[in-house]
Amino acid sequence: MRTPTNIAYLFCILLLFTAISDGLAQKKKKDKRNTTTADFNEELTNELLENLASDSEDADIDFDTFYETLSDLQASPLAINTASFEDLSELPISSQQLNSVLEYREKYGDITSIYELQAIPGIDAQTAMLLANFVQVDAGEKAKTPIGRMLFGGKNQLLLRYQRTLEDQKAFLPVSDTVGPKFLGGPERIYARYRYNFGTRLSYGITAEKDPGEEFFRGTQKRGFDFYSAHFYINNVGPVRHLALGDYEIRLGQGLVAWSGLGFRKGSYVLDIIRKAKPIKPYTSVDENNFYRGVAANIGSNNLNATIFASYKPIDANLVEPADTTIETTEGDDATGEDGGFDTGVTSLQSSGFHRTESELFDRDAVNQLHLGGGLKYRGSNYSIGVNALYMRLDTTLRSSQQAAPHNLYRFEGNSLLNASVDYRLVLPHINLFGEVAFSDNGGFAILNGALFDLDKHIQLSVLHRHYSAEYQSLNSGAFAESSAPNNERGIYFGARIQPIPKWSLKTYYDMYRHPWLKFLTDAPSHGADFLAELEYKHSRRVNMYLRYRNEVKKKNAVGNETASDYLTNHEKMNLRYNIKYKIGNGFVLQSRVEISRYNNGVDGPEKGYVVLQDINYRPSNLPFTISSRFALFDTDTYNARIYAYENDVLYAFNVPPYFNKGSRFYIVGKYEISRNFTCWLRFGQTYFANQDVISSGDNEIQGRTKSEVKAMLRVKF
Repeated sequence: MRTPTNIAYLFCILLLFTAISDGLAQKKKKDKRNTTTADFNEELTNELLENLASDSEDADIDFDTFYETLSDLQASPLAINTASFEDLSELPISSQQLNSVLEYREKYGDITSIYELQAIPGIDAQTAMLLANFVQVDAGEKAKTPIGRMLFGGKNQLLLRYQRTLEDQKAFLPVSDTVGPKFLGGPERIYARYRYNFGTRLSYGITAEKDPGEEFFRGTQKRGFDFYSAHFYINNVGPVRHLALGDYEIRLGQGLVAWSGLGFRKGSYVLDIIRKAKPIKPYTSVDENNFYRGVAANIGSNNLNATIFASYKPIDANLVEPADTTIETTEGDDATGEDGGFDTGVTSLQSSGFHRTESELFDRDAVNQLHLGGGLKYRGSNYSIGVNALYMRLDTTLRSSQQAAPHNLYRFEGNSLLNASVDYRLVLPHINLFGEVAFSDNGGFAILNGALFDLDKHIQLSVLHRHYSAEYQSLNSGAFAESSAPNNERGIYFGARIQPIPKWSLKTYYDMYRHPWLKFLTDAPSHGADFLAELEYKHSRRVNMYLRYRNEVKKKNAVGNETASDYLTNHEKMNLRYNIKYKIGNGFVLQSRVEISRYNNGVDGPEKGYVVLQDINYRPSNLPFTISSRFALFDTDTYNARIYAYENDVLYAFNVPPYFNKGSRFYIVGKYEISRNFTCWLRFGQTYFANQDVISSGDNEIQGRTKSEVKAMLRVKF
């Protein structure tokens, strides 16, 4: 572990470099290069990912749909004067700003110029400049565009991506001279996607992916890719507001019943606690589970509309093998049928999407899953109310082998589940109220209520209270919660964004929560608290910086306990980050960061860590290429003190690795526009561990001190 003196030394060097760079920037002439829409798109996505990654324990975030929505709006800007609430919810603005646009439009009529956006309360100059890339003030695409033109007069795009880890991993090596590798396929990940879109009105396409270790056009995968997804989507055709065939996403209410795709959690976007999105969206990602397959439609008007959908698809599950007849159901009956024969069932539903081994292939598509559901929503001038329902059925019975564990007492078992809810939204002067009440057919309930306050143009507040019973069950939810699912949790969240003086802003939240029943590795009712404060200083369009402090304390089982029963201790995690981004002209954008972490489990001594990183991004205005790179030094006592940091990547790929142990990491990404229709990306990254001779463990074990990965991507437009 490095000493505090060494950390201070590195920090001083970083600040000196910052000062020199800023001084050089001041000597440059004013940069006349306007930031392009693509730059806005990429920078916004990076910022959102940074905030979401700080809350993700596994740092596995799927942002494809979000990124693609911004790209579609970039190519076909939204007509801001005629856009509905749902259309405006696609824009990268807060709920308060969305309401301000609607109120301004109703009070003053059509917005006549992009520059008028700054006159809308709550829309500052920076936000207006951002929106100018995604909206237009004219009529936009005509609602009566001929269907033939929409089907064939739009844009085609083909994406091909290849990536792999260069070092040999254990599962890809022969077990012995006579036994081959554990994984049946090669170490490469291959991704292909074709998509056609006519602005935001119509989209169809197909996506395919092969994961590392899966066979490709041979053996068990003679059809090629392991995963295929296809969709057809159209909106605003007569009374049909949205229609999706094939694979799609569903987003209802505040997510207590159904929410697939992106949903903000706790982070420095302290006001974005409300769910807002179109109820139906086409699915274009490669998560092999979190989507629906079938048909979905939203029909009606802006005031009254109904959403209906039906989905039927196979999913992976751990099958109960005939020899295993000891698994008990919730009622205590064994897994045999009335006649003593074996009753087929599954012990768990799988979500990894991996089909690399014989056992994983045995579990592939083991169960068929049916979803039937919908919602009815009425929206007035300043309020809305909706009812939602979702019925799920498996064609076999789920009997968890872990049900005997006390913390799994309320875990879903059986073959069917029904959820229903009522959601509301009420917009008053300077106050936005929202909430949802949901039930599951086993008697469980979940309640969420929140409010957003515009106290002043410099002060905005957010409050959210949730009460999720331990009995509430939902397999498709995506509501605001500390845990991964909205059950066994009670809490209240307070957030604030304050701009006391120009160029300075403070964002903070405090979340208190309780778990009335047991949880995994928590063998008693528990509680916790999470606090974040971020002070940001925007010196100019060239230089901005922030200081972020986050601390979370939660009760969990004491580590290393050898007594007869477990007891709880405070597990505390603290992160302190200083980040500065600065432009030095001629297309260079630099970012420097120092972050330290501290973890304490209440038994052993504190575990500490730090990361120092430097990004150099080069985006010349008159050349057809861009380069992004990073070099980082890290040193942590344990994995518990790990630090996450988002990395730039090729298009539609996102990487948020954890930095832990001791070593260094660098990556470089290059993008080159070969022609108007051809663009390619290349990426290389490598992590060096100074204190390890073996990296990772199990199937991913690497003999050595380095782990390297390479990616290549080609986009063809035609």
